[in-house]
Amino acid sequence: NVTVRRCHVAAAHSVLACGSELSAGIRNVLVEDCTAGSVRSVLKIKTNDRRGGFVRNIRMENILTRRVEKVIALETDVLYQWAEFPDYETRITEIEGLYVKNVSCEEARRGIDLVGDARLPARKVRIENVHVGRTTEGFKRLENVRDVELKDVSCGLELDVRAAGD
Repeated sequence: NVTVRRCHVAAAHSVLACGSELSAGIRNVLVEDCTAGSVRSVLKIKTNDRRGGFVRNIRMENILTRRVEKVIALETDVLYQWAEFPDYETRITEIEGLYVKNVSCEEARRGIDLVGDARLPARKVRIENVHVGRTTEGFKRLENVRDVELKDVSCGLELDVRAAGD
């Protein structure tokens, strides 16, 4: 059980990052009333199919940011230094109960980027009142995520920077 309140993050990897070594578990985390300047993400959960563990009941509310790569990111294929070693057993991380509410961001590469593992999709994700001023690679990508509720999520402008460079 972890609570983080009223913090300002000038520049960092994330306001909240869970993982990447998740052989045990993370549960019951609350982050609220925070601001951030330039971070890679507001919420990032990263894991792979070699460690197992779980992520449950992560709640973020009332977050204001300027620029991010991804507002909310779930990456389940992170390999780092283990890429060259063979797999001896599979241990998929269970991800359940992500709740993000009242997030405002001026600019993001992508707003919501949730890519779960097809063998054990992330479950029970609720994203409410999340607004991004503009994105350069699209606002929303959801893959292998079940029981998703999106309420009042928006992007002011989706820019196609790649097409503009052609």
